[in-house]
Amino acid sequence: MVKSIGDFELLTFNKVLYDALIFKMKDASLRPFLKLHRRMLIHFGQWKRESKPSNCKKMSVKIRLSRHGKKHNAYYHIVVADARAPRDGKFIEVIGNYNPNTNPATINLNSDKALAWLNNGAQPTDTCRAILSYKGVLLRNHLQKGVTKGVVTQEQADEKLATWLDSKTNKIEEKKSSLVTSAEKASQARLTDEAKKKEAKAEAIRIKNTPPAVEETAPVVEDSAASSEATEASEPSAEA
Repeated sequence: MVKSIGDFELLTFNKVLYDALIFKMKDASLRPFLKLHRRMLIHFGQWKRESKPSNCKKMSVKIRLSRHGKKHNAYYHIVVADARAPRDGKFIEVIGNYNPNTNPATINLNSDKALAWLNNGAQPTDTCRAILSYKGVLLRNHLQKGVTKGVVTQEQADEKLATWLDSKTNKIEEKKSSLVTSAEKASQARLTDEAKKKEAKAEAIRIKNTPPAVEETAPVVEDSAASSEATEASEPSAEA
């Protein structure tokens, strides 16, 4: 138990411990001096602030998607927000947008801001991590760490990033051209099928509207000859 004011001057207290010592002292005459001492510490800026409990969770910042648009036609903003905030609620900053309705998907991203938030400890969600990887932000972050550690130089890192971005752009353009080519082929095949169906339908209508052919009776020449022969054969028999 502390029994004098001098003992308090040798210690640094936080608010909880100080109040506990004031109200648990046996000598009540020292309490006014302790309160005065505390006021002096507060006045001169030497008061130790109350520390946070060890089980207090730190605020987690997420890079995630915020939904916009209408039903069956949604697009998303790429935002930096507190993990405790709702999906479409408050956010700290918008760093891009993502439209999955196009093929390939349309992604506009501020790579510098995304990299800065990653360096500050922001954690991307799974979808945002895929988007950051697609735009080369994760590779840029990895190369920057190598530059900081001295593994590679800044020029080498920039060259590797530029090479990767060029190859990625070429792949995207090839995909776009292949999609256009396949769409043209599908359209041409559809037009060909429609033309064949129209021709078949027109032929069926023509056959339906054509009257049936009338069979012409040929002159009975052989029958008349046979009847004359039979008449001649019957005349001698009658004479007999």
